[in-house]
Amino acid sequence: MRPMRNRTLVVGLVLFAALAVGAFATLNSVAVVERQEEVAKEQYQNALKQHEETVGMVEKLADTASTLEEWRDVLARTGALPLQAKEYFTARVHIGMLETLATERDRLFVNAGELFAANEKDPDIRKILDKAREVHKLAETFIQKLSSDSDDPTWRLALQYRKAYEKYRSLAFLAGNEHDEALDIIADVMSNLRLANKVESKNNRVELFMEFVYKKAKEEESKRGKEGASGRPRALPSRGGPHEPGTGGSDRPRRH
Repeated sequence: MRPMRNRTLVVGLVLFAALAVGAFATLNSVAVVERQEEVAKEQYQNALKQHEETVGMVEKLADTASTLEEWRDVLARTGALPLQAKEYFTARVHIGMLETLATERDRLFVNAGELFAANEKDPDIRKILDKAREVHKLAETFIQKLSSDSDDPTWRLALQYRKAYEKYRSLAFLAGNEHDEALDIIADVMSNLRLANKVESKNNRVELFMEFVYKKAKEEESKRGKEGASGRPRALPSRGGPHEPGTGGSDRPRRH
């Protein structure tokens, strides 16, 4: 019987040792998991902080930017951002700068139109239009930077529409007798509107704009070869009136 008790004791010791090792391993595994969770939580908090200090800060600046200087500040801060965020905010900056410049150009156009209504020989009309031309040229550089390579139909529609809008406004810089040049611009406007129509056929805003431009083309053709007063500069918006030809708002592209 003694040998049997020894065997039982040995087996018991072995089982106890096994259980002890298992318990230690289990406690150790729990500790490892808990530590991993702590590390993951710490990494998450650090990531949130980094996001707030980089992407979050740039987003706050972009949300409130309204001047060229403010948009330049936003652009300067995009360099340290991850690629996707950098591309996104760079596009927002270009749109913001375009908006700022176009607003200023249209304000100058309104002023020129009002001066013309009061006295069409006012020398300040030409000065204002020359200033508007410089602003318009700068605005053009930003719209050219906006990519049409996108799967988003809303973006592609708005971009083509906006390109048409900007080209239409450039008619204001032509002399009254430059009918061929005006018709060339109108043809370019119509080309962008057709591209917009391909993105979304029978879009009401696009169709209204196309109808408006078609009428302008007919008017321009009817003036060919006719001499006389140059008349009011083309494509000038009125104060408090619609900001686009034929309807309200220029349907400007946005990435917010």
